[in-house]
Amino acid sequence: MSAASAGTPPVEASGHVAGPHAYRWARGILLGASLGITFVAGVANLIPAFAEAPRSMTVGVVFWPVFAAALWWVIGKIPFFARMPRGTKWLAFLWGAVVAGAVAGVLEGPIGPTMALAGGAAAEWVPAAVAPFIEETSKALGVLVVFLFLRRPFTLVDGFATGAMVGLGFQISEDLGYGATNAWMAGSDGWAAIVQSLLPRAVTGVFSHWLLTGVFGVGLAYLFVKKSAGWGKRVGVLVALGAAAMAMHFLWNSPGPDGFAGTWVVPAVKALVILIVGLLVMRWARDDEGIFYTRYLNTLDPEVVTGDERVALARGRNRFGARRVAARSGGWAGWRHQGRLQTAQSALAVDLAVGNAQAAADAQSRVQELKALPS
Repeated sequence: MSAASAGTPPVEASGHVAGPHAYRWARGILLGASLGITFVAGVANLIPAFAEAPRSMTVGVVFWPVFAAALWWVIGKIPFFARMPRGTKWLAFLWGAVVAGAVAGVLEGPIGPTMALAGGAAAEWVPAAVAPFIEETSKALGVLVVFLFLRRPFTLVDGFATGAMVGLGFQISEDLGYGATNAWMAGSDGWAAIVQSLLPRAVTGVFSHWLLTGVFGVGLAYLFVKKSAGWGKRVGVLVALGAAAMAMHFLWNSPGPDGFAGTWVVPAVKALVILIVGLLVMRWARDDEGIFYTRYLNTLDPEVVTGDERVALARGRNRFGARRVAARSGGWAGWRHQGRLQTAQSALAVDLAVGNAQAAADAQSRVQELKALPS
């Protein structure tokens, strides 16, 4: 069943879609150029770093891609209805790793030493004063670039996931560079220095750049998507979330006291604040995705998607609750069956939203097949 036949028109570029739409070849050229630049820049930077700290760099080259793959998987699961296309993920990741990293390096290079000339306590505030605005702005530009290439409805959760992928690229590029830098500062390429450098960055990486830029990405998505809200509110939300991302960055980079409090207590409080803000924004974005897509299920036959199922599908906590209810009567099999049904119904909603009649018909058949199975 198509969106039109269901009584709900497909979304146009003037509505809930980031635009303008670019041709596939343009995306391919930009992605290919990004890959090429990444390879050349990576080799150019890694060769001298390996010469200076071979053990630290070897560990980093092995560990950080594995760490990145784990977060890549997590970020890919954030949108429930419409997953990010693989090419879009790579484009966002490479922007963060190459373009945003280069821009931050160029702009922060002369500013940091100049501010550090003040010496004393003022020098300790250089990372907090310089990095947040420059780095978050350069990463946010990557989210805008991705908006040009996504060829489907765009919701707030897409802004979060895109920003998170840009931030992840920046984060991994930065982590690789720190291996040689910390070895040089410690005057050692031994295992003790490697662990002291690697472990803190791995722990803080759980709530690092990917989460900060994800928050900023929601603000950018709101500006483009929520056209019914009016310019004033849309710009206000963008400014508020952009400022929130920079404030969280400032908080994390700000110096703390010495001793146990500075080593453990203050960083733990900072991490908790960043996690709470980031997860609240992500939850809002996920709910927006569900509300947007489930409205396309309103006029379907109740045998395909009932009113209760539509309500459950709209929000993550409701989806979890529906699976938990299914598990009470059907155990693990009931949980899995309910999950498959929700996935099939979400795919149907996306196909209706983009106006793909054949895919929507196939998705509807899949939903009916699952409903015919014993749960």
